[in-house]
Amino acid sequence: MMEGAELLEAAPAAGAIVDTLRHLLSVLGALLASSAGQTAAQDASEARSLPALAKALRRLWFGTPLNPEVWDTKEQAIWLCRLLALTEGCRAGLVSFYGAAVLMVDALAVFAEYTLQDAGLPLDEAWATGAYAVQDMLRGRHWEQFQRWPADRRCGGGAALPLLSADRLPCAMRRAFDLEGVRLTKAQAAGLGVAMMMPGSMTLAMGGVGAAL
Repeated sequence: MMEGAELLEAAPAAGAIVDTLRHLLSVLGALLASSAGQTAAQDASEARSLPALAKALRRLWFGTPLNPEVWDTKEQAIWLCRLLALTEGCRAGLVSFYGAAVLMVDALAVFAEYTLQDAGLPLDEAWATGAYAVQDMLRGRHWEQFQRWPADRRCGGGAALPLLSADRLPCAMRRAFDLEGVRLTKAQAAGLGVAMMMPGSMTLAMGGVGAAL
């Protein structure tokens, strides 16, 4: 009985962690005022999992020119490896929600520090407070339950999912085809719709979607 009550309390806490990280990434993208930043803000608004947020952050890093004198390229490589540990560990089912959240908030904080410094912008105190709040929630009373949940657990608000969305697929299929946080094109969504209607065609259709991505 106690375990059930704790589970009910832990779920909103996990949602708050994802929502806070979504907000932090969205604000950071807006502060950078670049095309990559705008895309990251949109991706963050649609993300419903930690790996999806990690992918959005990776794309933001890729699209943001950085001065190596501000952030050394070797340090960037180490940072990227930690971020990839989140996404690839999720695909392999090796990373928990807790571990993914720790990696994500750390990666986001480090990226914000260097990119804002490079842009000559101060790190907003309210933004830093949000990052500290995530760390506090991870150290809170639900940390054990967070370790039992997979990294790609769906939680938080986020935008309403389209009827044909990669997020509606079974977890095993999203992992197999690396579809976490992927926004399907109209053609890909149409292929997914056909696959859902035709028995035995799902693997072939998703293979085509995965190849196109």
